Amino acid sequence: LLARAQSSAPAAGSRQPASSGQPTVSDETRRAAERGDAKAQYAVAWSEFEAAGAAGAWAVNRWGTNQTRIMALSPAELEAARAKWAAVPEDEALQAALAGDCGAQWFVGRLGSGPVIQRQAKAFELLKQAAAQSYPPAEYDVGKIYLRLAPYAVGDRDEKQGLKWLRQAMDHGYEPAQHRWADLLLEGGTLPPDLPRAIDLLRLAVEQGC
Repeated sequence: LLARAQSSAPAAGSRQPASSGQPTVSDETRRAAERGDAKAQYAVAWSEFEAAGAAGAWAVNRWGTNQTRIMALSPAELEAARAKWAAVPEDEALQAALAGDCGAQWFVGRLGSGPVIQRQAKAFELLKQAAAQSYPPAEYDVGKIYLRLAPYAVGDRDEKQGLKWLRQAMDHGYEPAQHRWADLLLEGGTLPPDLPRAIDLLRLAVEQGC
């Protein structure tokens, strides 16, 4: 639900730009993910993160700019809104909410508050499956999530796992991971400070066109 409300997740090979009326990932990509294709799993994972993030935003800010009008809706009006928007495709309810329909905004916000955590967990599992196949972007994102360096907090912080996956992505030549590892070396804390090593990694990232 609500995947079309955000488009901030990083692009991946088979992902399509989030936009109204277009699926974030195709059915073909989802089927490929179910078959274990790492790139497809990565694409579907970020589609789920987009949806969870959008749903979370609606749950937190569900009244939007129409707060007074929505709070003034009567129980009968709320029930009518529930019946109306539950009977149409999710995208239609979302588009109506984005267009300012108070009943749709209430309905979308109400739905968004429940499945956010479960949807993020599903996305994280897909990312881990892709990472287990040595797909560097997934390794990098799994590492960031474990280290709490990503916008999504899933499960407990696990520094050991985070550094493991970040290191694997770096060892596979993934430039964002090299850059992030260099940042950790410069900052200290998660990794012992190591200026010469950080400079080497940043130089390598520049050579790769960072």
